[in-house]
Amino acid sequence: MQRRTKVLLLLVPLLSIAAGIILWLVWLPPWATPLEKRLLGAWEGNGTISGEFSLEIDPDLDRNVSGHKIAGTVTSDSTVQAEFSPDGTYTWYEQQQGQGASKGINISFRVPKEAGEPARWEVIRTGGNKLTLRLHHGEVVFKFQGENAFTMTLPESTYASGTIKFRRSTKPKE
Repeated sequence: MQRRTKVLLLLVPLLSIAAGIILWLVWLPPWATPLEKRLLGAWEGNGTISGEFSLEIDPDLDRNVSGHKIAGTVTSDSTVQAEFSPDGTYTWYEQQQGQGASKGINISFRVPKEAGEPARWEVIRTGGNKLTLRLHHGEVVFKFQGENAFTMTLPESTYASGTIKFRRSTKPKE
């Protein structure tokens, strides 16, 4: 009986270590492409964004309105086309179309602006399947699901909240 106890006391830690190594290899495989390399290429994203807005109409611009202020919450469907290059530059085209009470509000913007300097992305930190970048939104966390998908949650520093899910549209250029 004493020999069985010794074998059991030896096997339990060895099996625990083996299980830990297997889990590490499955969740954080050392042969996986680094996240900053997975990001390279073109992406298409869709999601829902909500945020507060305030708009004051200048009476000099519209003689029919005298200093009118509009404020409220806007919810919109957002579509994004983004491309990240190995040289640290990126392009971003986002369209938002209001839904519900916000219907009829359509916004689009492009980074960089036409004839503007190239926009740059910078890696802040990586850990597991999360890549934190500095973009035009501020610090943004991309959570990868494999090689061809990630989600982006808007940073708390913006006046909006929401998540956009991205799928790779083209492979990175070699």
